[in-house]
Amino acid sequence: MKASSLRLRIALLSVAISGLVLAAFGGASWYLLYRQKIEAVDTELRALGTRHPGWLASRANFDRFGTSLKFIFGEEHTTE
Repeated sequence: MKASSLRLRIALLSVAISGLVLAAFGGASWYLLYRQKIEAVDTELRALGTRHPGWLASRANFDRFGTSLKFIFGEEHTTE
């Protein structure tokens, strides 16, 4: 009976370690993708600011910029 109990413990430990590794990989992947999207928006803002300093001053251009952000990040990230 001791052998099966040891086997069970080893199997459960293997499952726990595998789950932790997968969770860590998923969390790291999510974080890296999130940072990449933030960097893309920052780069685009810097490029717009250096090319056209007064571009965001008009309301139409600001609305178009908001539409672009919705396209990049999806509709669930609206601030309205």
